Amino acid sequence: MKTNTFGIFLFLVFSMSYSQEASCQKVNFVGNKMQVPKGCDKVSDFEIECGTFTLSWAYMDKGNLENVLFNQISQLQKLSDFDYKPIRVAIDQVPSSGFITSFTADHIKYFMLLAAGTVRDKNVLIQGIDVVPFWRYKGHNEIFEKLIQILPDDDKIKMDVESVGPVDETKKDGQ
Repeated sequence: MKTNTFGIFLFLVFSMSYSQEASCQKVNFVGNKMQVPKGCDKVSDFEIECGTFTLSWAYMDKGNLENVLFNQISQLQKLSDFDYKPIRVAIDQVPSSGFITSFTADHIKYFMLLAAGTVRDKNVLIQGIDVVPFWRYKGHNEIFEKLIQILPDDDKIKMDVESVGPVDETKKDGQ
């Protein structure tokens, strides 16, 4: 009986310390400690997983940063259903650049965002990947929304078009 009680006690102690540790998990983004969102796991100081969504970042010199981006695009272009679009983003409120893409691997459709920029004098590359185009869904991931904002394309003409119904040709002018 004492052994069972002691075993249950140890289980409870370890369970409580694990749940406290999980709720206190933080990641480090360019010196800024950020709470890992509920429902996510800290993989490292530079990566979180939230179900099918993964967000990671790496620091490197500018030349390597550009090489990694171009190599990633080159590798993905080999896939038959590769779709790619350059985008302007703000990383931690700093204007940067990147791209969004979709591709299929192992019969699963993936959506990825890669962004690169210099934040607080550190060159950073951020990658987000999921089975849905997560950047379109507000509230999909708290840390992603804190770190990345997709900026509008300045070179596209913005037009407000008013929706109108179909023309009724059976009516004559004024009738």
